[in-house]
Amino acid sequence: MRRPNGAFFVRWKTILSTGSKEGIYGAFLWNVYDNECAESNGQSAPVDTAAGNPLRPKNNQCRGLWVVRPDGSTSSVLSVLKQYW
Repeated sequence: MRRPNGAFFVRWKTILSTGSKEGIYGAFLWNVYDNECAESNGQSAPVDTAAGNPLRPKNNQCRGLWVVRPDGSTSSVLSVLKQYW
């Protein structure tokens, strides 16, 4: 399992400290798009590429948790998350 980079921890620390100042002592974050897409050489795949771009990763290159797959289809978790927004 890959370790998240420092920016990940800073973001969570900010989210949780901001929430605790308002009396909220928990939070959850779910990536809309998979942040664990990798190319065959192990490098991160460019997930910010537009649909139809040949550089856009394929579903089988992405092993993380997602709501929207690279091909545009959605995960079943979308129905669960929708109730909170």
